[in-house]
Amino acid sequence: MKVHDVMLKKPVYCTPSDDIALVAAALNDYKTSIMPVTEHHRLPSKLVGLVTAWDICDKVVAKARDPYAVNAGDCMSMQFEFCEPGDSIDQALLKMRGAGVLRLPVTNQKGELVGTISMGDIIRHQAADSRKLFEIMAAVCVNDGAPEHIGEVVGMAV
Repeated sequence: MKVHDVMLKKPVYCTPSDDIALVAAALNDYKTSIMPVTEHHRLPSKLVGLVTAWDICDKVVAKARDPYAVNAGDCMSMQFEFCEPGDSIDQALLKMRGAGVLRLPVTNQKGELVGTISMGDIIRHQAADSRKLFEIMAAVCVNDGAPEHIGEVVGMAV
């Protein structure tokens, strides 16, 4: 399974000039902890940074700065982990683990944002696969090992 099979293909994102109040509201509205920062307000656009909820706490709230006077470019991290659509899920999980994060931006080979992937996305996809496998195996048992279902079970295992 590859990142492109699981990733969110229409991610929420901002530009360096967007104010942090807007970014924080979007993080809350979309129930996410990362905000990719791109050059432009239209995708595809080069990923230039990443704002996390922690960045906002550390660089705005803890310093009692006005969130309407601080922009994403002032708070974004320019060193961050990311993955590409063709990466395996295992590669994405290793990157998440290495960086100590639960979400990653997904970029194409040009460095343009094309999506995001989270641990939750991976778990939901794996759970759906497990349910499908269970349904197929149940059908095989009920249908006395009907040959048309055997290929599905073998295909799920590959």
